[in-house]
Amino acid sequence: MYQEINVYRKVQELAEKILEMKRQKRGIDKNITKLERELEHAFDGMRTDCLEIEMGLLCRRKKEDGSCEWVIEL
Repeated sequence: MYQEINVYRKVQELAEKILEMKRQKRGIDKNITKLERELEHAFDGMRTDCLEIEMGLLCRRKKEDGSCEWVIEL
């Protein structure tokens, strides 16, 4: 019985951690999307798909579904 209670508590803790991490992930994904929109706006304004930055060449690549992917080429 005591072991069963410990297992229940452990499962409860793990489930709570998963839910918290998923909540954090949604926030991170939302912030990434916002930053990518800002990049798209900047690249559209400059009428370019590549820009040299300190880390390398930042390139915007269009996907088949119409979205963009951002790649840094070294």
